[in-house]
Amino acid sequence: MLSPTRPSSSPLQGENHVQHSHPTAALTLLFVGLLITACPEDPAAKPKVEVDHLKTSSAFVGSSPIITGVVSHCTGTPPAKVLANGVEVASAPAALFESDEAVYPDGAALFTMRIDEAELSPTVFGVPADIEVVLQIRCDGEWVSSPPYPISYLKTAASIVPPFNPVRFWPAQTPGDLLACRDTKLVYFEQATNPTVELELGFPCAVTQMSEGVDGRRYIDGKSLGIAAVNSDSTLAWTRPGLIVDVWTDPIRDPVVLREEGDDVFLVVLDQASGADSYGPLPLTHNPLGPLARDSLNNILVLESETVMSPAESRTYYVERFAANGTPLDLLAVVTYNWLASYLAEFDLAGEHVYVAAAPDSEDVRWLEKIELLGGTAVWSTSPEDGWLHPLGEASGRVLVASEDQLVWLDPQTGLTASEPFAPDSGKIFLRGAVEEDGSVVLLADPSSNVARGLYLFAPDGHPVVRFHPESAVFRWIAPGWGSGTLVSYYDEIHWLHSRAEYEELVGD
Repeated sequence: MLSPTRPSSSPLQGENHVQHSHPTAALTLLFVGLLITACPEDPAAKPKVEVDHLKTSSAFVGSSPIITGVVSHCTGTPPAKVLANGVEVASAPAALFESDEAVYPDGAALFTMRIDEAELSPTVFGVPADIEVVLQIRCDGEWVSSPPYPISYLKTAASIVPPFNPVRFWPAQTPGDLLACRDTKLVYFEQATNPTVELELGFPCAVTQMSEGVDGRRYIDGKSLGIAAVNSDSTLAWTRPGLIVDVWTDPIRDPVVLREEGDDVFLVVLDQASGADSYGPLPLTHNPLGPLARDSLNNILVLESETVMSPAESRTYYVERFAANGTPLDLLAVVTYNWLASYLAEFDLAGEHVYVAAAPDSEDVRWLEKIELLGGTAVWSTSPEDGWLHPLGEASGRVLVASEDQLVWLDPQTGLTASEPFAPDSGKIFLRGAVEEDGSVVLLADPSSNVARGLYLFAPDGHPVVRFHPESAVFRWIAPGWGSGTLVSYYDEIHWLHSRAEYEELVGD
């Protein structure tokens, strides 16, 4: 649009200067005047609204999403609505409040709209709900709509912003109560909000883990930090700071640890009641790799390796067996690599077998084997063409393994696949995982530094139930819920996820 221009002063425009009119100039001025008169009002002066990208998240977990709008050239307390995929999910008068003029020019005002989580029905919007939000506000007698703003919303069973940094936390015996890490203390929080008891561990707990189960003895341990025993009533039984390499625990038997002393690593059996050394330190025949296990006779199993550099390079994995009182029993070679391989290996839950990656000559041809620990023979082997390379462990009567980009459940008796292959966006790579009682898998994946951007829930047959992976998400920790579901941290919040079965029931057919 043409705009009038202010004439500049001229040295010729003095008192004695006479300007002569010109027909062409007069017509030009008349033409400009007509254009100015016919030009419509500046569209910037019309009311407009949009979702505030600075104050509105693109991903919500639990609770009720809050949408912040920016509106210009609108006053009073006008009616406003929120549409989700065209469906009205909220309406209320918009209480406008002033904005920072440096950030929001032209006298824009802000307002917020709350979407009640009940309005985002999973049967309508799915789980998670991936929707386009549109704000509508009535200004000067007309409804004004914002451009669509995409958000994701994941419904949860419960949500809270706790008074602690949710980097490490675990469920206590009473539903809703939590044990949370604070420096070198484990703090008991009633209903996740009220701190009542502090348990001094004597070592930092920000990178520790705690054994599962809330009805019996639990242990909290951290590599190179120590181990402590926590009673079922969330009181501290004992603590042993120290250079821990690996641990094996259960609620009723003496804990077993690999402990570093000087330049060597020793096996030590701790007294369950006091935490003192019962047996050991016991020397090991070869370099301990971890993990540890116990078999049905209470014997202790240690995975070890031996490296040979001459006349040719090779590495052999062994399982060394000790009696419960620390007496050495036997040493069994379970797999040999004619090169310097280094792979994961995992014991079965009964302590009768070990799952290993076999690659005799090079990593170019690899497969998995289940080795029984009496004679060292393979119960079954996968085919190299199957691509399964990494044993991750047993749970819910199956064994979880990984290829370079997928996960799958195998039948522990036959080695045959017991589910569809599945994976988060990051393939086999995930930061933390949990297995529900029915065999559903919960993963915090798509890592960015030491946090995860994605939350995934896979059914026992491998099909995805929840895929929540917005770029702005920050997940750090995962722990079992009380009886069902899983606890996850999301930014500074804690959310209790529904179980896989509950999510499928919410969505319905």
